[in-house]
Order: sequence, then structure tokens, then C-alpha cells
Amino acid sequence: MRGNYQNVRKIRIPESTRDMPITFLSGKNARYTYVYVTDEKRYLSDKKYNQNKRVCIGRLDYKLDSDWRAAGKYPTEMLPNDDFAAYFSKELYTIGSDEDRNDSTSQDEEELSRGDAISIGVHLVLEQLVQAYKLNELLSDYLDEIEVNRIFDLAAFMITKEDNVALHFENYEYRHLLFQEGNGIKDEQIGRLMASIPGETIDAFLKDWNAENSRRNGGEQVRVYFVGDGTDHHCQAGDIEIAEYGSARIDNGTPVISMMPAYDLLHKQPVCYELYDGNITDMSECKYLGTFLKALGYGNFGVILDRGCYSSDNIGEFVKSDIAFILMAKGWKRFIRKQVLMIRGSFENTMSSYVERYGVYGTTISCSITNDEHMQYCHVFFNPAMVSIDQADFREKLNLWRKKLDKTVAAGEPVDKHMLTQCSLYFNFTFGDNAQMLSYTENTEEINNELKLAGYYVVVTSEKMTDVEALTLYKSRDANEKMNMFDWTIPGNEAAGSDETLQGKGFTAFISLILRNGMYVNLKKEEANVGEIKQIYDVAAAIGELEKIEVTRYPHDKYALRRPLTRKQKDILHAFGLTESRTAKVIERAVRKLNGIKMPS
Repeated sequence: MRGNYQNVRKIRIPESTRDMPITFLSGKNARYTYVYVTDEKRYLSDKKYNQNKRVCIGRLDYKLDSDWRAAGKYPTEMLPNDDFAAYFSKELYTIGSDEDRNDSTSQDEEELSRGDAISIGVHLVLEQLVQAYKLNELLSDYLDEIEVNRIFDLAAFMITKEDNVALHFENYEYRHLLFQEGNGIKDEQIGRLMASIPGETIDAFLKDWNAENSRRNGGEQVRVYFVGDGTDHHCQAGDIEIAEYGSARIDNGTPVISMMPAYDLLHKQPVCYELYDGNITDMSECKYLGTFLKALGYGNFGVILDRGCYSSDNIGEFVKSDIAFILMAKGWKRFIRKQVLMIRGSFENTMSSYVERYGVYGTTISCSITNDEHMQYCHVFFNPAMVSIDQADFREKLNLWRKKLDKTVAAGEPVDKHMLTQCSLYFNFTFGDNAQMLSYTENTEEINNELKLAGYYVVVTSEKMTDVEALTLYKSRDANEKMNMFDWTIPGNEAAGSDETLQGKGFTAFISLILRNGMYVNLKKEEANVGEIKQIYDVAAAIGELEKIEVTRYPHDKYALRRPLTRKQKDILHAFGLTESRTAKVIERAVRKLNGIKMPS
């Protein structure tokens, strides 16, 4: 706050003492008179007199006349700066007018419910997104104002603390500006709030949300893609009917549920989501979500497949169901290996094939990987930077397989079926009468082919498009996957204990996804506008910078902005339409909100 006195509350000037004398100084053409404290006196032996070392601790809000002492205009109040607290930390919370002291509540009488420093930066951004997407209006049709604001607060908590999901919401509330000021929510109340959101309300909101998106996009009918990667979330056994002991990606012995979101990739917006039990496969989830999309009016949709979904059988299922798909696979995957080897060396050193945005070479061929009359499009890419990395990974994997096979042969045991499936392409085996492995030899040709395919990967699409379009569509999923990394037990650090609580938390996670995706879109848009002139941040880095925008509690429990915004913070806020003048207004409103001052109409 040194040099910046905006939104700083006036306080009583400390009394001047012999050990800590107070001085008022102003230059000849200065607009203000500044307040100094004498830190120390130094005796200059060569000049035979003392020299005062003064430190500025603030200023007056006006310039004194030269005869202010004679006129009896001795100042009593000042605007403090950062250095004031270093010399008068005790006075910072005790000085002030007698009226203020009488009205304020002692900290000994009542423990303060909010921290001395409150972060407001992320809240300012999310507030702009809530308004831009009309989320308040859409939710207010079904929930009361307190419930709506608390959902926004929980969504903000999930976005801000995604790297520390064990943090209790009460700890977050202590240091962050909330949408629902004055009516915070306790951790034990979160489950009740989640359970109070009816399924009918969620369905109605999703219909309204998509209708609003259609209106905002001019009614344009677009292809909607959903990410074929139902993320598993563990939850406690008990009253959740859809939680089954399914085949989770990380099995810790608890029942799981899955969440699969759908996105309008053209307009960069989440569309809807579905929850499934842990026994339903990703393929079935895709079909169910497709049915839901049709109910919402999307007759044109496709799926971006997770790497675990690729196989000719799975792709054949999508072909039969007339669902467009995009999937990515490494060049050495068996169902695409032959096609990559055929065109290897034909495009890697051609500038016309270079995709500068991603630093790779690409080309497109048509082929059938479903072994029928249906044709797909294979977009083959080569990344020179990944060659040595992929080769090193394969050699390490090869050595691991050799050790396991040697151990299996020495013990005369049957080979592990899972490992056999993985390495059968690279080894030839000899088995005994009881299926035990007797010996093995290396398939040198396939091992050499594997090394040749280092750095290659393929994006397969069911529809004709360029290699750049295919890669851009696939990579767009990266921005949308982040929210699925949230642990299902948050917020509140408690596991979902009922179907009602579960669907409420899923709904809150979807609201979080809308807002976080909005942050991503606006930051990327700003990046495109400024090019290389400024450094624009990804969402995680932007959140880290926004968290540093704080207001500080000053005397009598009043908050004020302590430090001016940095250039980084201004650039990030600008991405959300918050110019410097507008930022000053929204910060003033935030400070008024914290101080309990009525907002101007």
C-alpha cells in the first residue's frame, strides 16, 4: 500500500514522544503533507551535529497551510501506509475516535470469524462469470438466494482448492470473500445442502442452461462432444444405490460411481453430465449420455474417447450406433500399427506437414480399422521431441518383461495372462503340457518396429477433417478434464452418504466445471488477442495470482485494499472484462460487503 491510499480508512495520528517523534513534511509544490516518524538519530562527527533518519508512515488527506500551527489546525487523523504497522502495530487496533472505540467489539469478548487478510481476486472473476452466464437467474428459479450463493461458494472452493481437497470449507471461508456473506455454511451442513437439491431441479436447470446457450449462440445447431472417460469417485458404502463394487481404475475396495460430462467444443461450454454406477462400462455410459443429449435437443453429437477405450470392437460399436468419435492412440498400438508403418518417412521432414501450434508433423490417410466397409480417417503425427523419451520408456519396459519372464521360466510356472497379452507381440513362447512357460525368444523385427515408431501417435476420426482440426478437437478435452480430478468427497471433507447427497455434489461439481471452463476460455481468448506481447496464464497459475489480491483488516474491524494490483493481476483481470476503472469499482463493492456497508443502489 506504500504510495497507494485508495480505500484506506483514516486513523488517529499516534502521539509524538521523545523516543518516537512525529513530524509533518511536505514539498514546495506537494499536494499532500506526509507524516514521518524519526527512526534514529545519527551523530555526524565531521559536521558536528545530529541527522535524523525519518520514515514515512502515511499522509494527511489535505495539504496544511504554512501557518497551520498558529491557526490551530493541528491534524488528528491520517491515512496509514505499510510502514505504519512496523512502528505502531499495537496502536493499529486501538487508536481511533472515542466513538469508534465504544462501538467496536473487543477481540477478547468475541472471536473474529474472518481472517485479518481476505483473498478477493478469484471471487471477483467468478462473480463476472456468474453474471455473464446468468447462472444466478437460472438457479434462482428453483432455489432460494441463500442456497444459490452457497452453491457458488462451494463451487469457488472446489476451483480454488483443487490441489488440497482435504481442506475444510470453514478454513476456506475464514480467508476468502464469499457470495453468501454473513451466513457462512458449516462443514456438517454441506451434506444437508447437497441433499436438499431435488433431481427435478437439476434436470430443469440443465434444460434452461442449454436453452440459454442456444440463445446466446444465435440458435446455431452444433455437434456436441462428450468425453468418453467416466471418472471414478469412491464413496462410502451404505445408502447410495448406484454405487457398485465395479472395476475402478484405482481400486481401494470401496464402491464407486462415475461422472461423464458433455461439451460444446465449438463454443467451449459444458452442456450436461450424467452419473453412473461403477459396474457400467465406458461404452455403455457413452450410449446413455447420447440418449440424454437427444432429450436436450442435441441430435448431432460425438464422443472423444479416452485412451482406454481404443479397440476395433469398441470403435465398431460406435459405428453401429451412428455416433461420431475421435480417439487418440500411440503409433505402436496394434489396431493402427500397420497403417503408421506404411506411411512412416513420407511426411516427417516436409514443412507443409508441420503443425506449428503443436510442434509436430502431421498427415491424414483413410483406412478401415473396424474390418468392415466403414472407413475412418487416421491422422498420423510425429513429434521429434518425443523420440528419445518413447524409446527409453520402451527399453525400460522390455527389460522389466525380460526379468519377469526369466523368473517365470526358472520357477516353471504359468505366465501371467495380463503380462502375456502386453508382451506377446515382442516375444515368442514355448509352453509345456500344463501351460507352464518353458522358454522364450525375442521377436527382433517387432522390437525394431517399436523403436521406429517412437514419437508417433494417431488421432482417429469417424468424420472427414484435416489433421489440424482433428488434433485441435482432441486437445480441447484437456481443458475440460481438470474438474474430474476433484475427489468426490469434497467439499466438506465428508463422503457422500445417500443418493440425494451424491446428486447434489455432482450438480455442484458441474457448476464448478462451468465456471472453471469459463476461466479457461477467457484466458485463452485474451492470449489470442495480445499474442506474444504479454504473458497470459493457464487457469491454475491465474488462480495463484488472483489469490494474492487481498484486503486487510484495519482498525475497528474494517477492511481495505492493502497493496496496489500488480501488472500480472491487472492482465488476468482484464481477460474477464475488468478494466482498471471497473476493477476499482468491484473492489470497492467487495470491501463494502466485507465491512457490512450498504451497497449504493
